[in-house]
Formats: sequence, structure tokens, C-alpha cells
Amino acid sequence: MVFIYTTFQNPEEAKAVAKTVLEKKLGGWVDMWPINSVYFEDGEFKEVKGGAALLITTIELKLQDIENLVSQNHGSKASAIAAIGIQRINRPYKEHIARHIE
Repeated sequence: MVFIYTTFQNPEEAKAVAKTVLEKKLGGWVDMWPINSVYFEDGEFKEVKGGAALLITTIELKLQDIENLVSQNHGSKASAIAAIGIQRINRPYKEHIARHIE
């Protein structure tokens, strides 16, 4: 089981990707929360307010499919799509996730 962390410039874009992940059974749970981001681009300080982050719970076999989906539906070329390995997870949650991923 893994978490995939990624960010979006607006909640609508994030929610659409989260819904697709669940509908296509690529992930079993998606957490979403508002964020503000700061970074440098072309030597300039940038700040994006009103963005959204997703934390997708899935399995290793679905990582590439989710990365492809996020990349195809993301407004930014440089957004992070990071897989985070899980050392331990409680059984009821793990069983719930397994029932919702094909």
C-alpha cells in the first residue's frame, strides 16, 4: 500500500482527479485539503493561493496509472506526484482500500 501526494492550482481540478481515481478504481481513498504554495520560477518568487492537495491511498500496481492520470489532467508541468511507502496500516482501513481497487 502507498500514498500518492500531489497538488493542484485549484480545488475543482483536484476534485475532478480524485473522483476519476475512485471511479476507475485506481485508489481506494482520497484526502483533499486547501493549500497555498510558494516557489521560484524563472528567477521570480511565486505564490499560489487557493490550491488543493490530494493524498491518494492505493497499491503499487496503480502508481503509473495514477501518475499518468494526474499528468494528463494537471494545469502545471512541474507539479509533484510523489509516492510514499507505508510501513504499517491498520487492518480495517487496508481491507476497505483493497475492496475498492481493481
